[in-house]
Amino acid sequence: MTGLDKNQKWILVAGLLVCVAVALIFPDGLFYSLILLVFVIVLVFSLQIMRETRGFPDITCRLQDDAKGIVIRNRGNAKAVAIHLALVPLDLEFEIPPLEPDGTATIAVPRMISEAKAAITFQNEAGGKFTRTVMLSATGASEEDLLKPMVPLFGWK
Repeated sequence: MTGLDKNQKWILVAGLLVCVAVALIFPDGLFYSLILLVFVIVLVFSLQIMRETRGFPDITCRLQDDAKGIVIRNRGNAKAVAIHLALVPLDLEFEIPPLEPDGTATIAVPRMISEAKAAITFQNEAGGKFTRTVMLSATGASEEDLLKPMVPLFGWK
């Protein structure tokens, strides 16, 4: 934890005061105050995670349906700048203009792509550098499936 901001400290202090008040006022208050304490801790940690994940672009790409172009999308929550896309082993490189969150850009390629690996490097506005590698395939599953579980459950296919 890199430290709590002002709002998180207020929430923590108010939650602890309410926990102490519940423990002293109600007959079974100790039990209820411990449950409330767990809720307060979860809330503070959730706010901390939200604070630490601000300002991260998340660039991904996929082939167009006709395999004659690449669609680049920023799934993150910050603007992506200095985006560079290299297609391996096709020896093609592209500079993409900055993308806002949920923004897309399309690049036409000189010929159809059957299979390639896209190596993407990009930065956020604060200068943090990021990289991503995406497999592109015109015939197979090349996109990331955000709903795919890490461990196959209940016959997921």
